[in-house]
Amino acid sequence: MIEYDFHKLMKDMKLFDSLQYYNTCIYQLDSAHISFNAVSNLITAFTNQYDVQLNGMFNRLAEEKKASWKSPDNTVDFFGITISRSYAINKLTDEIMSLLHNFFDVYSQWINSVLFGESALIIKKVCLKSVISKMSNFPEYSGSFISKFVLLDTDNDYNYIADYNNVSKHRYKLDSELTYNIINGTSKATLPVFQKDNPPYNKMDLLNTLRAKIDFSKGLLSDSKQFVENYYQKTDNLYVEHRIYNPATFMKYNSEDDYKNNKVDSHMYFIEVDTMTISPEYQIMLIHDDGNEISAYNSPYSEIALVDKNNKYSMIGMLTPKDSEVFTFNDAHNLRYRTYISNTQDYLPILYKFMWEKEFKYYPMLSDPHFFYET
Repeated sequence: MIEYDFHKLMKDMKLFDSLQYYNTCIYQLDSAHISFNAVSNLITAFTNQYDVQLNGMFNRLAEEKKASWKSPDNTVDFFGITISRSYAINKLTDEIMSLLHNFFDVYSQWINSVLFGESALIIKKVCLKSVISKMSNFPEYSGSFISKFVLLDTDNDYNYIADYNNVSKHRYKLDSELTYNIINGTSKATLPVFQKDNPPYNKMDLLNTLRAKIDFSKGLLSDSKQFVENYYQKTDNLYVEHRIYNPATFMKYNSEDDYKNNKVDSHMYFIEVDTMTISPEYQIMLIHDDGNEISAYNSPYSEIALVDKNNKYSMIGMLTPKDSEVFTFNDAHNLRYRTYISNTQDYLPILYKFMWEKEFKYYPMLSDPHFFYET
């Protein structure tokens, strides 16, 4: 599925906020891959440098019947700073493992958001174990991917990444080892033996291990995307029924001239609802789809009217944000379906004050306009 089609699927399923986590997962894996390539280049350069030195020693030995070994310079230029090659490799290895550990944090956010919808755990309560635990409440999700996911915290690859980071960040420094055997002309880069709570991890080949952990993480993300695409192409998400895009905008003018000069007399943002099925809460996002790209924004509205869908413009209640934060258009808040609380009693004074007194902003392409003026 191409990128736009995937984004549209997320929009149509009312799960568009999930993409921020998916995209962050991609960024972390891409960053880990870049650092892996850098480590690989450092090891290749080390091997080549020592090969040249060793060949030179053998040539001198053949010509002069004697020769001594002198280790080459083992420093590298790190953006204008000279550091040892070993330090650079340790730094990049720690960076890769940290990125992979962070990947699983955001991967958990992705699964939590894209499968659980309105029932998702709040961000600060999300971790891999909490999402795995919650998955048991959603029996409709099944198959090989789900079976693998719910056992992920017992997987050897995952635990190696988690334990490596725990030890290196909270206990002691883990040093990789880079050696060159001048007898047979071979180099070796290894990750150290270390232990957290379980039996110690053995010394392991550095490049093969890092590549395997990156590939493992990439496979999980790819499998999750495939599961999401396949599932939502056949079945709707059952946990997004209160999510709504783009409240409409009512704008009334006192005359045609006022309309031409955009001098609004009264205004309101509104959604149409059935009077018999008003929900206690709604979740709202602003979104624009031009057929090539989809842009989404948090709802900045502080008041939204509830209008009877069977009696046009008849107000029957209002929505106010559940949070106490101030949202402005396209601000730094993470993307979300913002939760609003319904009020069907004593709402008119607040709503009328908003309609005539509060600062008004209309967001073209993100709200259907309803214009009226006196004739």
